[in-house]
Amino acid sequence: MEEQLFSWDDWDIQDTMCFTFYDVELKRDIGKFKVGSKFSNANIDYAEGKLHLYTDDSGENYHTFNLTFNISE
Repeated sequence: MEEQLFSWDDWDIQDTMCFTFYDVELKRDIGKFKVGSKFSNANIDYAEGKLHLYTDDSGENYHTFNLTFNISE
């Protein structure tokens, strides 16, 4: 799923269902953020269904989005 949402330079696994991606650039619009918007990192927690986009490395400035799963033909 993350490959459809953004590109990244590096990543870490936090848990079996939680991943952090670094130097993120959006491939599609997410909320008010347009394609090409850049973030210091993104955290995807598949167990909680959350995407966090961090605007800096402090860990204090971020935006949270709910993830949904859709299968289409």
